[in-house]
Amino acid sequence: MVNGQPFDSTVWVGSNPTSYAKANATLETQEAYVSGLVEITAFTNSRSVSVNVIKDPQSTQPTDIWAEGAWSDYRGHPRTVAVYEQRIFYGGTDANPIRLWGSKSGDFDNFKYGTLDDDAIAFDIASSQANAIEWMASMEVLQIGTEGSEVTASSGSKEEPITPSNISVRTQSNYGSQSIDALLVNDTLLFMQRQGRRLREMSYSFERDRYVSPDLTQLAEHITESGVIQTAVARQPDPLVLSVLADGRLAAMTYDREQNVVAWAQWKTEGAIESVTSVYGNPNDDIWIVVNREGIRSVEKLAIESLDKSTMVHLDASVGGDYVGSGNDTTTITGLDHLNNKTVGCVVLGNDIGNYVVAGGQITVPNNTPVGTSGRYLVGLRYTGVIHPMKLDVSLQSGATQGKRRRISEVVIRFKDSLGCKYGKSLTNLDPVIFRSSTDPMDSSPPLFSGDKVVRWHAGSDRSGDIYIVQDEPYPSLVLGLAVKFEVFNS
Repeated sequence: MVNGQPFDSTVWVGSNPTSYAKANATLETQEAYVSGLVEITAFTNSRSVSVNVIKDPQSTQPTDIWAEGAWSDYRGHPRTVAVYEQRIFYGGTDANPIRLWGSKSGDFDNFKYGTLDDDAIAFDIASSQANAIEWMASMEVLQIGTEGSEVTASSGSKEEPITPSNISVRTQSNYGSQSIDALLVNDTLLFMQRQGRRLREMSYSFERDRYVSPDLTQLAEHITESGVIQTAVARQPDPLVLSVLADGRLAAMTYDREQNVVAWAQWKTEGAIESVTSVYGNPNDDIWIVVNREGIRSVEKLAIESLDKSTMVHLDASVGGDYVGSGNDTTTITGLDHLNNKTVGCVVLGNDIGNYVVAGGQITVPNNTPVGTSGRYLVGLRYTGVIHPMKLDVSLQSGATQGKRRRISEVVIRFKDSLGCKYGKSLTNLDPVIFRSSTDPMDSSPPLFSGDKVVRWHAGSDRSGDIYIVQDEPYPSLVLGLAVKFEVFNS
């Protein structure tokens, strides 16, 4: 404005000004393109399609300025997702298996591209092979697992966040990954190698200035031989990595890198385990599984460890309830429809009272409980726990003992809160560990035992030196260690 008049209609005349003032202006521009949005419903030919209009375009005239949505039922949807530096990243579709899409910083629903530092990002994982993205995980950098390699994406600097103009992608290893989400356990990333038989531990090596991924299944390859189809981790009380196997078993790896503990076990049940997950709990995380038993699926929760024999659970697919001695000869336990025609074990007031066959969703058991005595009962499928340590080997002046004949004479088994174990040189040659003492009452099972049990070995000499500890009763068995006394023969 000049003298209150529009500037474009006024011509300034007069003398030169004697003072000056700053003028500020804000210039705004609209989008270069006016866009519309349509959904293709029918294909006529390469130049014509039928559509539903979602947002009106500026014109219905032919145009070559158009683009198809990155994700759809036709082009595929992302197979993995991760949140990194306040952006949500999606990775890998059928049409673009090596591409990552990152949202605008702080706005997970905005994928509008631009050159500003907080604009959305899209880039391909370029390499000599077009390896599809299988998983992503957020650490100090964005970890990305592909079919043929493991790579990282970041800004390339610890001081700067990732932006559209500073993306740095670096290959770390070439093992290749299975299409299973990686697990972040404390400060370490665990991922399944391609084919699902090896679990690898990704951590940063200062000596090599890159991420390295040693094999955690090196000493337990037989456990994951059938292949892993799903993983989960329970973090309390100790990190426990759970892997559903293709043959219906569940592999469990106790993992504590600070204590250098990597210990594998395998869990079997009557049926096939199809899925596993872990939910935060107090004091321990809860582990839930889906089990398929002859076409009937059930959701089951792993029982919390109990030191009370009346409340402990050591039967699968079990049902429990209150039990009161009535004075009748028998007692009928119902609610067992999911176990029809199955042979089940029954525990009453902490005592194993034998096997029964479920018919019509119920079993009838003898009532040996005194009138008025109350407690808990538990009915479920029995299972067998087996400990089979590595073969015995020591270094002697004459060399290693591998392959030599040996004779075990004594084994000390250190138990904690245990009852009802057997031991022997094979699964078909077992002797019971004696837990009952002369002071224990004979009308109930002995109390749980903690301490050392010395057992004599009568298996003679052989070259295997195998030791088996077996629990096939519905009681706890926690073996803390073994001490073995044996002789070695050079012949």
